[in-house]
Amino acid sequence: MNKFSQRVSVLAVAATFTMLAMPAVAQQYEAAGILKRTANNLGAGTLNTITYSAAGNGWGFGQPYTFGKALPRQNYRVTRSIDYVNGAISDDVTRSRAELKGGTGVPLTGEQNAIEAAGGNVTWNVVNKNVQPGNRYVYDRLPQIWMNPHGIIKAAQKNNGTLTFVTEGGKSLGVVSFSEAGRFNAKVYINDAAEVARIEAVVHNPVVGDMSVVEKFSEYREFAGGVKFPSRIEESQGGQPTLQLVVTDVQPNAKVAIEVPAAAANFKESVATTKLADGVWLLAGGSHNSLAIEMKDYAVVVEGPLYDARSQAVIDETKKLIPAKPIRYLLNTHAHYDHSGGVATFAAEGATIVTNQANKPFYEKAMSNKRTVSPDALAKSKKKAKIQGVGDKFVLSDGNHSVEMHLQKGVIHNDALMMVYLPKEKILVQADVFAPLPAGATPPANPSPQYTLVSNFAENIERLKLPVERIVGIHGGVAPFAELAKAMGK
Repeated sequence: MNKFSQRVSVLAVAATFTMLAMPAVAQQYEAAGILKRTANNLGAGTLNTITYSAAGNGWGFGQPYTFGKALPRQNYRVTRSIDYVNGAISDDVTRSRAELKGGTGVPLTGEQNAIEAAGGNVTWNVVNKNVQPGNRYVYDRLPQIWMNPHGIIKAAQKNNGTLTFVTEGGKSLGVVSFSEAGRFNAKVYINDAAEVARIEAVVHNPVVGDMSVVEKFSEYREFAGGVKFPSRIEESQGGQPTLQLVVTDVQPNAKVAIEVPAAAANFKESVATTKLADGVWLLAGGSHNSLAIEMKDYAVVVEGPLYDARSQAVIDETKKLIPAKPIRYLLNTHAHYDHSGGVATFAAEGATIVTNQANKPFYEKAMSNKRTVSPDALAKSKKKAKIQGVGDKFVLSDGNHSVEMHLQKGVIHNDALMMVYLPKEKILVQADVFAPLPAGATPPANPSPQYTLVSNFAENIERLKLPVERIVGIHGGVAPFAELAKAMGK
């Protein structure tokens, strides 16, 4: 038995009797010793950057076909680069679907490659060399800089972690607990080989509030400069698996230059308003659109997307367009996390969240969760969210203006996907199922799964006998109905 193992065993026995009474400063001292030994063993002390490649399975987090069921699985390859000194991370990710049902933003056929990065307290993507700024990923990506064996040791040392012990499988593990203010709370489980076995963290998620993230590491190997890194990584978020990876290459202290693009550094939420009809406005200006609709005594908003700041900008713009009328309803197309990240923001505003009845239990639980890591608008308001579940059809009317919600049946994207229809204006609002074909393009002779989404959308319009003149996308813009007919070859 090595000296570290002996020390852990002695401390584990002593901890049974004295840990609860041990002064905090003593616990920090003991934690500092274990962290230092682990840092030396893993080579963390001399590690400023790291780049590693891995492949395996990923799952579309927050994008299930049915909420409460398994997430859609993906084929997943990544080269991750981390700069510990400057607090930056960049993932070069390639994804493809392993199954068709569910969301994820990945095309139904072929592969999708993207750079997903964070640094300087902002986040951005690069797709086809186009920078896509936006801070919806701040709560996930910034913690990931530290959610790895070397990063978590550095973060625990900086934040004066405290020490306890647990016994698992007959073996004692040191557990160092600490908080990174406003980002995450973490427990680092260190085995008797002075390796980080796993990390259990709580981060903020815009939909569910305080959310668990677990990272497991195994089969460590030694690389250049005495740096040790695991060969296998498993991750879960919110109790569901999100990554299972085999590491294929590790480059300690590789040259890593993650520069924050000007578009990301200067990003501010903005809302571009387009009047579609009397009392109806498209609220664009980002990756996800919303609609504001004026009723006789109140306002209705369609879709509260992404996160607090985006939905707050939508709320502020709605109040400018429709002054002196409360936002009484938020109509939610579906519960995928990019479309529901602002639901809590609207709940804090006092709006009733209208969603398909299949989503109601999920939202009731999500909105009642604690939100302590990074308190959002709902946490600060101390309000209880009002959730209204609806069936195949729901109608709001003030005698002059009507707004309808209809369930889109048979769609492979999500089994509780709702469309919003304005009968007076003949406007249909949809999410994630239709984008107009490029000018002059013809529909495919052999429909792909992506085309199947369009076909299903058209079939639902026909089933419901909706006279549609314009189609509004939660993604994209406004298209005349003829564009859908063209996509269908009609």
